Amino acid sequence: MTNVLFYNEIGRQGKSVLAYNLYDFLKRQNQKSNYITNDITNISFNAKKLLGEDLHVIKPSEEIEIEEDEINIFDFGGFLDSRTLLVAEYVKYIVIPVSYSSNSELTLTAQVIKSLTKYNQNIIVVFNKTKPTKVRRGTEMLIQLLNILEVDVLKILTVAESEYMNRLADFNQSIFDVADASKSDNTRLNKTLLPQLTELFNLIRDENNG
Repeated sequence: MTNVLFYNEIGRQGKSVLAYNLYDFLKRQNQKSNYITNDITNISFNAKKLLGEDLHVIKPSEEIEIEEDEINIFDFGGFLDSRTLLVAEYVKYIVIPVSYSSNSELTLTAQVIKSLTKYNQNIIVVFNKTKPTKVRRGTEMLIQLLNILEVDVLKILTVAESEYMNRLADFNQSIFDVADASKSDNTRLNKTLLPQLTELFNLIRDENNG
């Protein structure tokens, strides 16, 4: 398992939801991970309750001490400060969620990617909380913006917009909790969300690369 940073300078893109679902995904496979964030005030779920001692909050005045022998999930927001860049250089993958509702989000996200590629080339973009009718157009526009900036990304994936993704904030549940609780929910989730999340999480785990 490799270390991963979930980041976007824009808020409300769903990075914490994706990060926590990865944490729960690993926990279900008996893989303990540290959940490290600099953005606790903006996390839309009860982080302390769900993560317990695995939650590590980095305060504005604190430096980061990375546990190199452990799995680390970094959930960072805000400007690209020196601490975020340190983490970006350390991790294997950077996941950048984008919730595409206007072109400005894609423009800023492309600029963020450009800045991060100086420190890490393994960037995965996830269209998240985006209407299905907008995903294709958003992908094409983002690729055009990245081409202008002469930037490549490892993958551009989609996590379908769904009311289920709000469960974490509303009911303090992961997607996997929801699937476990109801056979009908499990059936619906297996049509879209679970395969999409599994693809993302297995890529992060380097499952196909040994």
